[in-house]
Amino acid sequence: MIFTLIGMPAAGKSSLGKAAARDTGFRNVDSDRLIEKKVGMKLQNIIDTYGLPEFRRIEEEVLLGINTDNILLSTGGSAVYYPAAMKHLSEMGPIIYLRVGLPELKRRLGDFSKRGIVIPDGYTIDDLFQEREALYKKYADFTLDCNGTAFPRYRRNLTEYICRVANIPLPEKKEVLCPDTVHAVSRENHTRKQ
Repeated sequence: MIFTLIGMPAAGKSSLGKAAARDTGFRNVDSDRLIEKKVGMKLQNIIDTYGLPEFRRIEEEVLLGINTDNILLSTGGSAVYYPAAMKHLSEMGPIIYLRVGLPELKRRLGDFSKRGIVIPDGYTIDDLFQEREALYKKYADFTLDCNGTAFPRYRRNLTEYICRVANIPLPEKKEVLCPDTVHAVSRENHTRKQ
């Protein structure tokens, strides 16, 4: 089973993915690191050197190639642009949307010009958020609200969800859970093999 984390840049996919993987025994895989390893460059350098269309081709190819079991996959924020890749990942296991509101996102991102964000010319972060939010909601089996600075709570809620779905024991509680931050999402247009 693969648990896939999706969400905007700075939503916490990499940091929460690593932490929840430690908690659950799953191996964390970061698709951005796979892309950098494949090309031998940082994300922003790939975009600057080859352009967005080539970066997107590489990213989709990497996502379609993921088939290892028992991983917690932290994707790049643009993973949702590839329907075939999202279908592939959905067939491998649940997709979890780490949601952060736009004001918090802007606070976390600061100057994002060197971050390797797939953002078309002329787009603002507001435009990107609007465009992607609908896609994240479309593909998500589960949404975890990560709006704010309560990382231990977000980590615990993600760990609890993974343990429940994977039917593995929950590690000893160190934080009080806030179940209202975890929301099941109905997906009328998206089904997954069970």
